[in-house]
Amino acid sequence: MAKIVRLDVKKDVLATLNDFFRNLLKNNMSDALVVPQNLPSGVSTVQTIVGDPESVISVNPFAFVLPANSADILVKTTDDASKQRIVALFRPCEMRAVFELAKLHQINLENVTLISVDCLGTLPISDYTELAGKSEEDLTLKLLKEVENNGISTISGRDLRPACLTCEFPVIDTADISIWTLGLNKDKEILLSANTPKGEVLLSNMGFELTEEDPSERKTALEALIKAREESRDKLIQGVKEAVADIPGFMRVLAGCINCHNCMKVCPICYCKECFFESDVLKSSPKQYLDKAGKKGVIRMPMDTVLYHIGRMNHMITSCVACGQCESACPSKIPLLGIYLALGKDVQTVFNYLPGKSLDEDLPLATFKEEELSEV
Repeated sequence: MAKIVRLDVKKDVLATLNDFFRNLLKNNMSDALVVPQNLPSGVSTVQTIVGDPESVISVNPFAFVLPANSADILVKTTDDASKQRIVALFRPCEMRAVFELAKLHQINLENVTLISVDCLGTLPISDYTELAGKSEEDLTLKLLKEVENNGISTISGRDLRPACLTCEFPVIDTADISIWTLGLNKDKEILLSANTPKGEVLLSNMGFELTEEDPSERKTALEALIKAREESRDKLIQGVKEAVADIPGFMRVLAGCINCHNCMKVCPICYCKECFFESDVLKSSPKQYLDKAGKKGVIRMPMDTVLYHIGRMNHMITSCVACGQCESACPSKIPLLGIYLALGKDVQTVFNYLPGKSLDEDLPLATFKEEELSEV
């Protein structure tokens, strides 16, 4: 049973969490925070790196917007030589990406305490900024009052991002600390769950008394939410598999690709310092372009769009955490989330591997098991 700390909400849930994170710096529990904060304009919420407690003014892990999967912030701020203590607050999809990047030796978690939060989902950025621009009060607090905890699919008449509608992991219990709100009265209390010894030590050093609780109302709300998400996921996967059942279908789905590589640039798992698809290997001289056209009769421009997608899938399909940032960034609205969900589920089932579940599961392509893939 998890060790629990109960935070009484005084003003509102966001003010309570701001006090908690501010005190981490004030009480020298951390040298820096990685936390999402509202922009001064109020129209969005972005990840920030904070080193001064007085700059902790608008921490907001519940904002219904995710401009980027910010797991790579820890790639930029941790290495084997760094001794600075960091407390990082991420959504479940970001946390799973952190675990994958740590196993890929891109992040050093030795001096990092990870905190996750129950996630109800996010809206497309344009929808969120439009709503925020019209709201006369804090949009997050307004939407939290509006939202039902089970089966949520729309907020203020706007559909959640497809990645959120199909996300079967709205919580993650392998972070050092989890912020529990599902099924609870957020106007009165927040529960902090210490899931690891590191989390227990941090909360104890903050002066909190840890108890053992099992809030049944949270469990009920969580089960209902996951069931609705799984139904949406299965429906999406079925539609994608029908669309890409053969090579012509696969080519049609990717026909709108303009080779901008936005999907790669926002993907937290695409970590290579030099990408093959942006290297000189695939660059052609003017003569080579014309020679290819002469030999084939016609060549598509830009070239190698399908090769790019196949190469990217081959590279990171076992580690895809389905955050959906690739699809959100695609100007051609290619259903990349559905493709990766469908292919990822099949591949991950073969290896019995769930990306980002924990640090203890070895990467399937970096581990040899004598008994696996015997049919091959």
